[in-house]
This record gives sequence, C-alpha cells and structure tokens, in this order.
Amino acid sequence: MRMIIEADDFRQLSRATQEELLEHFAGDEWVDRLSESQPEPAQAAKLVDLGVGQVGDLIAGLPMAHRRKLQLFAQRGGRVRVSDLLSATGDTDPGSISEFQRAVTQKLHMVLEDDATDVQLFGWDADATNTEQRRTDIVDGVYYISDTTACSLRTFFPCL
Repeated sequence: MRMIIEADDFRQLSRATQEELLEHFAGDEWVDRLSESQPEPAQAAKLVDLGVGQVGDLIAGLPMAHRRKLQLFAQRGGRVRVSDLLSATGDTDPGSISEFQRAVTQKLHMVLEDDATDVQLFGWDADATNTEQRRTDIVDGVYYISDTTACSLRTFFPCL
C-alpha cells in the first residue's frame, strides 16, 4: 500500500499524530526536528449552539440570499455542500460564501454580545473536501453547524 500525505494536510494533523507518524516512518531525530520547528497548533474554534430565540435574532435583518443558505442547513440536518450553497442563490463565485460567512459571523457576535473570535457558527469537514487533480484548489466541501443550532433553525425553516 502507498499513502501520500501532502505537507498542508500533514500540518493539519494533531501534533501527537504528526510525531507518531514521523517516529514510525522516519525515526526519533525527525520528531525532535518537528518539535523545534513547529509551534503547538492553535485550538480550533468552538461551534456555538444557538437556541430558537438566538436564531430568530440572527436571521432578523439578514439578506434573503443569506436566509436561503441558512435554510439549507435547517433542511439538511446541519451539513451543506459548498456547491449547494452556491446553487441556492444562483451564485457562481465561491467568494460569495466567504461574504455569507462574514455577514453571519458578524451578526452572531451581535446576538451573543461577544467579540470572541473563538466562537463560530460554521465548521468545515476536512474529510469531505474535494480538490481538483493537482490538489491545490478546493472544488467542493461540506460546511456544518451544531445539531442544536440546526434544530433551532428548523423552527424558522421547516423541512419540506
């Protein structure tokens, strides 16, 4: 069996996993080099659980395109492909998803009355990421929200 781990993918692994792989395949000296050259990875942001009232506050005033995208999360159990988010509003530019995330995150901080950058509404499923052949550009992937938030969203966007 042959397995290739690209450098960017390797850096996304936990420190313990990196060390275990290096120790197994390259020996102790590479583990020491890793420790010297790489700072401990930052903690991942925490997905927030929003209740029904908070979701109502979040949705209020959002543009209809953003509401349609949030509706997909409600209807699909909290997991939505990038391609589906784009299709929901007829967008072709993946940059529109960044604008959607930015607007919703800004509103989230207002709803929570919190400036903390470690709280997020959206997560990214790295295992569901599809890249083009050279593995440099993401073709599609899956965003997800917490189960609690998805349930609260269904109050406002019932499943069809």
